[in-house]
Amino acid sequence: MIDLNIIDSGDDYAKLKKSFVIFICTYDPFGEGRYIYTFENRCLQNLDLALGDEATKIILNTKGTVGDISDELKETLRYMDGCEPESEYAKNLKNEVNEVRVSEKWRREYMTLLMRDKENQKLGGYEKTVSFVRKFHGKVSDGELISAAKIEEPVFLGIVNCIADHPDWDDEDVADWLMEEYD
Repeated sequence: MIDLNIIDSGDDYAKLKKSFVIFICTYDPFGEGRYIYTFENRCLQNLDLALGDEATKIILNTKGTVGDISDELKETLRYMDGCEPESEYAKNLKNEVNEVRVSEKWRREYMTLLMRDKENQKLGGYEKTVSFVRKFHGKVSDGELISAAKIEEPVFLGIVNCIADHPDWDDEDVADWLMEEYD
């Protein structure tokens, strides 16, 4: 998705700029105790062959103990892990975070994103339910399917009828209809 915003269809691949995706984890995702894990795109069949897109993924581990990183980054990771900041940079970061927290504009934007994320999660749940019903309807009894899908009978009947009425709709279309109908 990052690359889509950098080059247009048909543009030369060499136009891609360096990109960095940084994840900050409050747990060690790989269990090696490293502060930092850095990944680049390489060919699995020949690890000496790099894709050359200069895309780098960096995973920072707040629980890390292994690796050579600056004291400033260590202190920042400690702060992100919930400890009180000690360095000047971490203290400034805490102040900025606090300002954003009390900002009405940021709060509105955050709540808007949070609501959208919750709707997307709900839509994804509906899609899974629709897919499940579509896969097993007619293969097991309706009661067993309702119980296995953990849905109410009216929702189940709505899904079945919607699929029958709109055979060209995919699971997402039916899920969209469900959200409008039952939320």
